[in-house]
Amino acid sequence: MPIYEYRCERCGLFEERRAVADRDAEARCVHCQGPATRQVNFLPTLLTHRSERTERLPPPARHPSGCGCGGH
Repeated sequence: MPIYEYRCERCGLFEERRAVADRDAEARCVHCQGPATRQVNFLPTLLTHRSERTERLPPPARHPSGCGCGGH
């Protein structure tokens, strides 16, 4: 299941794991239960810690020969 980022006006950003079909369904803040809106992310995110922090993924590694095989 994908992880989506939502914003609560009172508490700020948080993440929630939801089915794709439910990504735009009404969301409630995990802290105050207030309404939250989904944030649109164009870069992939990785859940790094249960404290709802996100980290941008680094660019893919390149093989020293430059073949583009991902460093294998």
